[in-house]
Amino acid sequence: MTALKKEGYYTIGTDDLIKFYSGEKKLYGKPFLLSFDDGRVDSFRPTDDILRQLDFKAVFFIVSGK
Repeated sequence: MTALKKEGYYTIGTDDLIKFYSGEKKLYGKPFLLSFDDGRVDSFRPTDDILRQLDFKAVFFIVSGK
């Protein structure tokens, strides 16, 4: 994550991505969507401080059914 930050990458949210694809928003530089695709809290908690320090955001996909 630190290497990405140093290279100028920044995170976007799902709302930013939707607006980009619909033509409502332009994204500049090196944006990326960071996602956690596991519904377990221990997949996300260890990264919480790192994301905060780097001013990164992430989305967390949760399985809502079988």
